[in-house]
Amino acid sequence: MREKVLVTGSDGFIATHLLEELKRRGYLVRRFDIWSDPAQDVRDPWAVSEAVQDCRFIIHTAASPYIPHCYVAPKLFFDTNAVGTLNLLIASKNLDIERFIYYSSSEIYGTAQQQKMNETHPLNPHSLYAVSKLAGDRLCYSFYREHGVPVTILRQFNCFGSHETHPYVIPEIIEQLNKNKGKLYLGNIGAERDFLYVEEAALACIDIMESDKMVGEVINIGSGVSHSIESIARLIGRIMGFDDVEICVDKNRLRPYDVDKLVCDNSKIRRLIGWRPVTSFEDGLKRTIEWFHENGDKWNYRRGRT
Repeated sequence: MREKVLVTGSDGFIATHLLEELKRRGYLVRRFDIWSDPAQDVRDPWAVSEAVQDCRFIIHTAASPYIPHCYVAPKLFFDTNAVGTLNLLIASKNLDIERFIYYSSSEIYGTAQQQKMNETHPLNPHSLYAVSKLAGDRLCYSFYREHGVPVTILRQFNCFGSHETHPYVIPEIIEQLNKNKGKLYLGNIGAERDFLYVEEAALACIDIMESDKMVGEVINIGSGVSHSIESIARLIGRIMGFDDVEICVDKNRLRPYDVDKLVCDNSKIRRLIGWRPVTSFEDGLKRTIEWFHENGDKWNYRRGRT
């Protein structure tokens, strides 16, 4: 009998790629996402309790993820990201769950205070989104220690690729360059981020789920290299045939308390299961741009998914 995996937030960006990899490996997948069914809301403990039944694995990606929205909807973010996680943990604690994978975020670290950020880096969230993800992160660890829920916490650094569901910086750059023929309006172009091709992130998650070394662990997932937003914009411009990209700083795109630099120390996951990314940043960008053009020059969030 094939093992069943519950994926919350199953319509999301990373989750879309997780579903493909889970099905490829022969798992049965139970989807749970408010965008497909308004009743499938992680804030509803009854819906959550029903969803976890008969599942051996839980991959919890459901979240309100787009940081600019947290400034205007703080309660929605905290209820979804923290209370929703608590609902899942409560529903899981008396069941025969083999692994509960929680998608945390590198945003909980705040700006890098060392050359690369390992799992013991100080936690200093800069946004309410990051605060809510940190709350979920620590709830998971508490339920592991207090109730024996077999949790693994993934601190995911930035991802990019096909099926983007929100106007993050890489899809925004690609869309603007395509529309404006080489002109960009961006916010903090000096900020540095560690970007991992999303298919690599999905592979890492499923490998972690299948490993017997990961219960109770906190694991960073990232490429190990940071890039400034300006350098990313110019690289994408060259790939798309715009050698002289014009960048205008739009003050309306600046965040009140931005993170200056995120760069992942992924030595722990390398040591424990031997995972390492194989897709280069530039190759991942080329594939992403190709997907964008093949799909009518539209991201998923332009097709009604926001």
